[in-house]
Amino acid sequence: MKKAILIILILLIVIVVGRHLYILNVGRFHSANFFTNLQLQNVEQTSELAAKNMSEGDAEALDKATEIMTKAVEGDAEAQLLIGKVLLQEKQYSSAVNWFTQAAEQGNSEAQLQLGDMYFDGQGVTQDYTKARHWFKLAAEGGNPTAQKALGWIYYKGEGVTQDYQEAFKWFLLVAKKGDSVAQDTIGYMFMLGFGVERDPQQAYKWLVQAAEKGLASSQNLLGLLYYSNDLGKPDYTQALKWFTLAAEQGNHEAQLYLGSMYEYGRGVPLDLPKAKELYLKSAAQGNEVAQEKLKLPEFQ
Repeated sequence: MKKAILIILILLIVIVVGRHLYILNVGRFHSANFFTNLQLQNVEQTSELAAKNMSEGDAEALDKATEIMTKAVEGDAEAQLLIGKVLLQEKQYSSAVNWFTQAAEQGNSEAQLQLGDMYFDGQGVTQDYTKARHWFKLAAEGGNPTAQKALGWIYYKGEGVTQDYQEAFKWFLLVAKKGDSVAQDTIGYMFMLGFGVERDPQQAYKWLVQAAEKGLASSQNLLGLLYYSNDLGKPDYTQALKWFTLAAEQGNHEAQLYLGSMYEYGRGVPLDLPKAKELYLKSAAQGNEVAQEKLKLPEFQ
């Protein structure tokens, strides 16, 4: 039923924007030439003709799709958003932008987010980081966590704006407090290095451990580094080994390097050069230059 609604909705969208529809071999309509090279003039005609070629379930889908299309034309933001999503899925980017814009201008935060994404990526529009930031900010101010994180990355990387770690930190923190592991990882990293905030290893630990316990490899690696160094007081090689191992097993090349170093020097583990070499090889294969240099040492030949 859901697939039928989407198919019919696509049909109705195409009619409203004045295009011809050519559907071949789609779902249960694959045997009906009715949908092949068919030009229809209006929604009413579509409904009447389609109803003759559908089962009872498909007719219900047509009614639902017609209802959505009608609401969208009348200005319903949720319906406009849905149509935009269908068009985006069908790679009809310019038309998707039109529907997202209508919904976004009514304050729909998800449409604002989608529009920000399309301006950021240049889908259906000329790439424009300023407009992307405009729509991301509106959605972010409306509480949309994905937009808040996107805005954080824009300021963090300086895409279309002057790089501003403090502004990035502000937006990432909002999302981190909602439990987003990537945002927690980023906040932890920023506390660890003092980006946009005063360096604070204890705060870094607070945020990194939350993301690490959820299985995020980058946080596990950074947590291992905190334990490996004296940032938390004194080195704790047992904990460092634990977190580096978890991250390395997920393929994190930095963790593979650090874990290899522990085996090379016997820190928290028995000295084991073959094991160290094995880890360096894995890290080097991913382009880690430090690991590549390690493998040039005589002991690893």
